[in-house]
Amino acid sequence: MLTRIWASPRKAIDFYDQALKISREIGDRRGEGTCLGNLGLVYYRLGEPRKAIDFYDQALKISQEIGNRRGEGTDLFNMSLSLHALGQNEKAVSLASSALAIYEQIESPHAETVRKTLAEWSA
Repeated sequence: MLTRIWASPRKAIDFYDQALKISREIGDRRGEGTCLGNLGLVYYRLGEPRKAIDFYDQALKISQEIGNRRGEGTDLFNMSLSLHALGQNEKAVSLASSALAIYEQIESPHAETVRKTLAEWSA
């Protein structure tokens, strides 16, 4: 299913927009944050990092509000990737480092990916 969605990013945006609307209507904050993060991913893959950052920022606020540490780490790391794509390397490293700290604290397997990315950016 994901392959089909990624094959048609505009269709994915439509689906995530619909899901976002429903999440907001029923008060599902976690679902709302997930939809916002997924919209960020689509825009990042479309080469629109500024738009992606806006969605990641909204998702991050919700993750922090509801205490979703894994989501917070993911939102921070994804935002760092978009900032890096824009050449804002210092801010990207800062956010990725924050994501790494969260991932290490919750013992997430994603910590290794962030470590590798930070190492690549430092090379």
